[in-house]
Amino acid sequence: MGRRIKRPTLPLNLGPGVPKAKRLELWMRDQGLTFKDIATQLGVHHTWPGKVLVAKTEKLTPERRRQLIDVVGVPEELV
Repeated sequence: MGRRIKRPTLPLNLGPGVPKAKRLELWMRDQGLTFKDIATQLGVHHTWPGKVLVAKTEKLTPERRRQLIDVVGVPEELV
């Protein structure tokens, strides 16, 4: 009973009709992450991930892109 079953990760290629923001949301849910968790890992304001990844109101620099992929583990196709 103390054993935890790890859920399989969601496929990222959900089809052409699923927007990137929705795929990101599903991936984050699967990983148990929130935008605040991502912000904490990167040391940025808690609204930054949403502004960059979903709303696209701020520019994503190559350095931050690399951090999202390497540090947080966000799949490259979702950044």
